[in-house]
Amino acid sequence: MVEGFKDTEHITIPATYHTDIWLKHAKDIVGDTKFDQVWLEVVHSQMSEEFLVWLTEVAPVRIGFIVESLTIHANEFVSNPTGTRRRIDNLQQKLPYLTHTVVVDGRDLATCNIPTMLGITSIPERLVKQPSGTGDKAIFYGTLYGTRNEWANELAHKMIINPPSAEDNTPFPNMFDQLFSQCTVSYQAFYDNWFNIRQSVYSVWINHLNDMSGCAFVNLPHRTNLLSARVIEGMAAGKPVLSPTMNNDIDKLFTHNKDILYYTDYIELIDCIDELMTNPDLRFKLAEGARFNILKNHTTEVRVQQILRFVEESK
Repeated sequence: MVEGFKDTEHITIPATYHTDIWLKHAKDIVGDTKFDQVWLEVVHSQMSEEFLVWLTEVAPVRIGFIVESLTIHANEFVSNPTGTRRRIDNLQQKLPYLTHTVVVDGRDLATCNIPTMLGITSIPERLVKQPSGTGDKAIFYGTLYGTRNEWANELAHKMIINPPSAEDNTPFPNMFDQLFSQCTVSYQAFYDNWFNIRQSVYSVWINHLNDMSGCAFVNLPHRTNLLSARVIEGMAAGKPVLSPTMNNDIDKLFTHNKDILYYTDYIELIDCIDELMTNPDLRFKLAEGARFNILKNHTTEVRVQQILRFVEESK
């Protein structure tokens, strides 16, 4: 989100998932500075009650980003019981300290009883690419389970499944690990390196998606009907995207046959893939339509301004 803070003074501190490296030094980093707003991740970050109370003293507006669906599938309690329970507990703990929330699932808009807006994945404007789809197989990146796994196996002759990530061939993952294992530098030095590494890794990722040979990116059905970040990233990378209809507000963000191809079942998915493999005009139309939609509605710069307006209008 920092890339959207063009003319906004800000301090960003990583709330890492497993270890509290810098958050425990937040008071020293911030000093006596007061803020208009605090933005915090809700369901994965772990924060003490003392820290959350302190946030109420730092800023009158505290926006919680709920980056997972609050509609939890029963299988999640089987495959990841500890993490799933922690997500629920983290939300319940932080909610009393929040004044606003931003959710990624339209079904959660009325869940928290405070002003809430829909804010799906966004992408920095600098990374939005020109159309690049070719006539080769479709591409899927993501976790395989249930229906996803069955469909991926059956469509192996039409799809490339989880090809290697380009970042593995760069020094950035090691640089990231070393940065977090040697936090003896000043915070500003740490932040500058952290920000540059994260920017570089994400640039490598989007460039990799853009360079890949493939006619489209496929979003296979998600067990909680959540819009995968791969949809936005695929569109930004200049390729057509196929995604299942979810029969909620998310479907309205894109238009079938203009900037996306929606499918409702396995047969329709096959038809869509076959059409894109053989129709370069359709590939270009969808990729160009998606690029226009992303630039207008889903860049990080746009999303930050939407959130600031949302807070202002909810006063």
